[in-house]
Amino acid sequence: MKLPTLLFPQVDKANHYAAGTGAAAIAACTAMVALALLHALVLHRALPVWLPAAGAVAALLAAYAAGFTKEWLDARANAKARAAGLPLPHGVEVADWQATAWGCVPVVLPLAALQLIVFVT
Repeated sequence: MKLPTLLFPQVDKANHYAAGTGAAAIAACTAMVALALLHALVLHRALPVWLPAAGAVAALLAAYAAGFTKEWLDARANAKARAAGLPLPHGVEVADWQATAWGCVPVVLPLAALQLIVFVT
């Protein structure tokens, strides 16, 4: 899938950004549902007020880890190809890692706003 955007005109960076957004969304939803179930079913307590913050942190960590893991796997594939005398199959760039990590922004910002609303009210 090719996804050019205004934020990242290069198709590769836009794809990394989209992958980071997906990883962040999945992590945030998973963390918040798991914490809600833990509090409701196991601890028999009301939902914690810090639930949106936990989702935002999970989103941030997931996008950062996804970018690092992808570039690390690309570097390993390049090392194997170099050892075999083959052309390098992947480009390894810190900018790709950063583009993936920035993918958490569309997930973290609404959760941070929700957390502010919860604490203010």
